[in-house]
Amino acid sequence: MGSLAAVTVQTLDPAGKPEQSAFHRQILGDIEATLRQHLSGFNQAGFVDAVNLLGQARMIHAFGMGGPSSLCSDELQVRLVRLGYSIAACHDPVMMRVTAATLGPEHVLIVCSLTGRTPELLDVVALARNYDARIIAITLGDSPLAHLADVLLPLQPAETSFIYKPTAARYGMLLAIDLLATELALAMPDDNQERLRRIKLALDDYRGGPDALP
Repeated sequence: MGSLAAVTVQTLDPAGKPEQSAFHRQILGDIEATLRQHLSGFNQAGFVDAVNLLGQARMIHAFGMGGPSSLCSDELQVRLVRLGYSIAACHDPVMMRVTAATLGPEHVLIVCSLTGRTPELLDVVALARNYDARIIAITLGDSPLAHLADVLLPLQPAETSFIYKPTAARYGMLLAIDLLATELALAMPDDNQERLRRIKLALDDYRGGPDALP
């Protein structure tokens, strides 16, 4: 028997442009709702406290396990290294444990977790706290990880009954990182402007292209 090919019929709006499907609009709507929900749940004081901790740190470590949490810990490294901070991201549970055992009061650990319940992550955070490292958590507000943190940037539950798309909660975590990075940049605007200028020149010289590239 021959196979049946699915045929997608694309409709046009009154201007003659392809219409977005209701499915695509639903995904966008979930993302927008998640961002608004998280913004309303963030407290400016939490970001101020996080900036103060990071400004005093000799070294920053970013831990995350699982898809979005690992990606966001990497994103923290990308954002903060541009502002002159010494930061290293780690996702491996053994290396996280080794790192946690070396920390002290002059270190800050930023922990990303959509659930705040990953056992290995909780273990290494407790170990780091035992050696007086300071903890910033980006996680659900009433999770076990949140209770281990010195500073909490709280995430909100953002799940829907539609199980086939990735969770929109990761956009809340990215929003927290963007807000934190911007607060850090504005804490020393002149120094950071010079750093960002150097980075832009280095990248433009490397890749060429129009000036508006990121």
